[in-house]
Amino acid sequence: MSLKDAFLFNLQSETHLRDARHANQIYTQNNFAFSPKTKYMYHVRFDPNDEIGNSATSNVFRFQKELGVLVKSADLPSFRASVENKQQYNRKKNVQTRVDYEDCRITFHDDNTGVTRALLEEYYRYYFVDANKVTNGVDGAYGPRDKYFARVPSYGLDNSKRNPFFKSITIYQLSRRNWVAYTLVNPLLTAWDHGDVNSNGSECNENTMSVA
Repeated sequence: MSLKDAFLFNLQSETHLRDARHANQIYTQNNFAFSPKTKYMYHVRFDPNDEIGNSATSNVFRFQKELGVLVKSADLPSFRASVENKQQYNRKKNVQTRVDYEDCRITFHDDNTGVTRALLEEYYRYYFVDANKVTNGVDGAYGPRDKYFARVPSYGLDNSKRNPFFKSITIYQLSRRNWVAYTLVNPLLTAWDHGDVNSNGSECNENTMSVA
């Protein structure tokens, strides 16, 4: 009876048992070419539409470089394909029917200057007329009986805007003096929030948005 393991001593097989030094070289050879990438090497660029303004009138243009640095975390794009199983005379076939692009969640540091908060405010003012109302205005916006006025103010998306707020959002993943870019074209925000406040002095506030 043989006591040898057929897996370890099968010279005809393409699988061989190596020592720890060989396993280490997988990640260290060729200047760490096959080492896993670190998550903290990244940069995000926001490219707003020219219709918003310029560096003198819009904080998005004025602090465009700072916004990318204030990104705390960002989801890389993810995809989901719908696959249906078709059957014909007991033959099974998987067929792709559509592809869906999942939302990307981007989290900002809520800085003391208020740059990231201003970004979300400008986005809100650009798309939604509600943010541009004044409480004591002549048009009576937000009044308890404004729907009975002779001239009803505009609300919601009644803003005559056609171009998107962002032309693109690009997420750069950096590694070994190279980069890979993921570009979100004509992105729209599906949700954004300003975090919360509490009495815990060890936590920092953050602004978050979900991008479609």
